[in-house]
Amino acid sequence: MNLNAYISGFDSTNQLNAILSLEKESYINIKEWLVDSHTSVTHNTSKWWWDIILSEKFKNECFISEDDIKFIEYHKRDFFQHLVREKLFERSSIFDLDHAVFKLFLYFKNCLLNNDIKVVLFSDIPHGAYNYILYLTAKHLSIKTLFMFSSFWEDTSYICENISDIGEFDILSNSEYPIKREFEKDLPYMVIESRWRKFQRKLKDAFNIQKLSSKIQHRQRRYFMYRKYIGHYLLLNICRNIDRYRNTLLYKKSCELHLSRNFDLTQNFVYFALHLQPEMTTDTLGGRYYDQCLAIKLLRQMIPDNWIIAVKENPKQTWYMRSPEFFNWLSSIPNLIFLDRSINTYDLIRHSKFVATISGTVGWEAITGGKQALVFGTAWYRKFPGVCTYRENLTVQDILSKEIDHKLICQCAQNLRNTGYFFTANIDIINRKKNFDTKNNLVSMKRAWIDKLKRVFTSYD
Repeated sequence: MNLNAYISGFDSTNQLNAILSLEKESYINIKEWLVDSHTSVTHNTSKWWWDIILSEKFKNECFISEDDIKFIEYHKRDFFQHLVREKLFERSSIFDLDHAVFKLFLYFKNCLLNNDIKVVLFSDIPHGAYNYILYLTAKHLSIKTLFMFSSFWEDTSYICENISDIGEFDILSNSEYPIKREFEKDLPYMVIESRWRKFQRKLKDAFNIQKLSSKIQHRQRRYFMYRKYIGHYLLLNICRNIDRYRNTLLYKKSCELHLSRNFDLTQNFVYFALHLQPEMTTDTLGGRYYDQCLAIKLLRQMIPDNWIIAVKENPKQTWYMRSPEFFNWLSSIPNLIFLDRSINTYDLIRHSKFVATISGTVGWEAITGGKQALVFGTAWYRKFPGVCTYRENLTVQDILSKEIDHKLICQCAQNLRNTGYFFTANIDIINRKKNFDTKNNLVSMKRAWIDKLKRVFTSYD
């Protein structure tokens, strides 16, 4: 097979070794490896830090066509949304973002074409400053893309070609995956880390020589990248920290001004649980609805005027992407109540007419407890009974008429699970579990990639 491959991510030891095994066994030929973490253990000779692409080191002489310009203009708003996730662009103007998009696009186009790349491999659903641009650039050039991501089940992961493939499955059998008919779920990723636990983690990292060395090298690299403008770089960091402090205060004040601590659960209402932002579940899976206010506005137009929209903040959300303008926009929507985080989520699901979300787990919690859900994005459970995906002219009756057959939900869960591979891609799970069998997980991950490559590139069999 020996496909020319462009690698993005796979920074951890477990993921890294699976990719190196693919190259060793001649399934792929790594032409370039892009990383974004100072803790990366990738030592491939073709490794690049993504932000070096934006430095003077690279001169983009790649030809840009009218078709390329139309492609960039069409996706520019989405590209900007991903760029501003990075500290590098936190105080950037629209012109800075524009230039960064063109520079990244031209670099990726040049690299993919000049190296005759056949496949781009991602370690997660493409999101962030460069991954999303790389993913769509490859699509624009008709180059295959494959990305790995974790599923709701800790022992199952997926490898997909397209973002639109997420949640797709065929009814293959009548076997059922056991799911309790209840709203309540144990979701480890929703647990807020205590200050003591955060202190312990940072203290442990401080004595990790390898990690500390990588971090110092990363900072030195950034320093030399901006060495001609070091005064500007230092001033930028000072201004950024002042801005963050100011924005934290504004966020807390805005929450207090709009917050409602009392809510009548007997009234007619739709529950909308806000996503943490920035986050892949909104920035990538949300599509144009990464702007949650837009989704809520469309929800308001769809439901009866006398119904309430109960909006609750994500427990992990901070000031970022929650400016006073965000709250002003919410407050302009009639019959919307912004709820205190202390109000029980499951009580809100239980008493609501239905639940609305971009692609959040709250929709999964709703349907498994017997409540309909409306999703605006590419939710992994969107093909399950009781779920409606937003479309023009959708009505409340369309949503409420969705029957929820719990047995069918269990069958769909099993069939969706069967489309995945039995290995763990989530690094947090690997680090959290004691006596985790990393060796067996590595073997399973490598086999999964080999199987997927063979399925996609059947002409090479």
